[in-house]
Amino acid sequence: MSHPSEKISKKESLKDQTPRDPPWSAEQWRLAGRHRAEKPEKRYPVIISSSTGLFRTPRQLQEMAGLSSLPPVLWSTKASLSDKVEAAGRGDNGKEAEKVRYCEVNWEQLAQVQKRTHGENVIIWFQGKKRFAWLAMSSRPRSERSSSDDGNV
Repeated sequence: MSHPSEKISKKESLKDQTPRDPPWSAEQWRLAGRHRAEKPEKRYPVIISSSTGLFRTPRQLQEMAGLSSLPPVLWSTKASLSDKVEAAGRGDNGKEAEKVRYCEVNWEQLAQVQKRTHGENVIIWFQGKKRFAWLAMSSRPRSERSSSDDGNV
């Protein structure tokens, strides 16, 4: 056991340690930062051909979102936060889960669609996880759109 007068301050003990050399040179760090993998663009599903939705075809979504090409159509099932849809496509209540078609858009395109439509977020299985998808219900009147909107529908 040490005597109280022999206590060394933390600052003094750290001062005696020799600094460690960094594992990589500054050039290696710079090159590693330049070559890092690009993150994929975040995508958001927009429901089409729903019995209650506005978009019946991918072309309608393409026009509303200002997409340069026709988006591919994908299939999924609706879910709820508490629902556990099995592989057979049945929810906890035993009923068959509603199948929906959707297209993916980026965040800017989603903002364009949401600015021009009234709708709601619904939950679907998206890329193996429960995710929100935009279900457009109706077009917004021009008077409700922001002034930055170009008015194309």
